[in-house]
Amino acid sequence: MKQNRWKRGILIGAAVGALSSLFHRETREGAIAFGRDVMDQFKNYREDPSKAFEDLRTTVEGIEYYADSIIKQLDDADQMLEKRPKQN
Repeated sequence: MKQNRWKRGILIGAAVGALSSLFHRETREGAIAFGRDVMDQFKNYREDPSKAFEDLRTTVEGIEYYADSIIKQLDDADQMLEKRPKQN
């Protein structure tokens, strides 16, 4: 039961926060513009489903590239730490 209260509290808090942020005009207009962009994208994907797969593939490739870059940087940092002289 307590877990349900916690989840309900989180959802209520998020809803109240989202609604209260919409009192700010620029935020409200931005949310409306974002919603329109998302709906336009859905319409485009519905008309050309292969575009959705192409965009997904491009996104995944970008994520893989950045993940590989981060892993390389972490490996380089680890090697630098291993070469550093030990302090007493």
